[in-house]
Amino acid sequence: MPQSTTGSPGRFAAYAKALAGGVEHYGVGLGVPHHSDDDWAAKLDLMHDLRPEVVSFTFGLPTIDECRRLKSADIVPVATVTTVEEAQLALACGAQALVAQGPCAGGHRGTFDPVALVRPRQIDSASHRLNLREGKTE
Repeated sequence: MPQSTTGSPGRFAAYAKALAGGVEHYGVGLGVPHHSDDDWAAKLDLMHDLRPEVVSFTFGLPTIDECRRLKSADIVPVATVTTVEEAQLALACGAQALVAQGPCAGGHRGTFDPVALVRPRQIDSASHRLNLREGKTE
């Protein structure tokens, strides 16, 4: 999923300055930060044209209309979630299955909020508060 930037020009400049020693040592250049939606609409169009059985989303959710469009093409939308709140949002937007990811998943998390604090007990309690088969929450 496309995500909005959480950095500022000042933070990017400070980070680049912190990397300056390594850049000089290895004789490499730093890239230029750029932000885009990475051709999001074109990717959804391609999925609609290819019609895979499943399309999964990480780091956020499609819109309700995007989920409807996928389902109308017999594509199952699946969402990766890291909290109960994200699971509820995913079900509300039309996800037909959820992938619950814990805070220690390979050194990263598929959270919707890139600056969220890790809440190790959040997913553990999710199984007690969600009935995923019926898409209902308590």
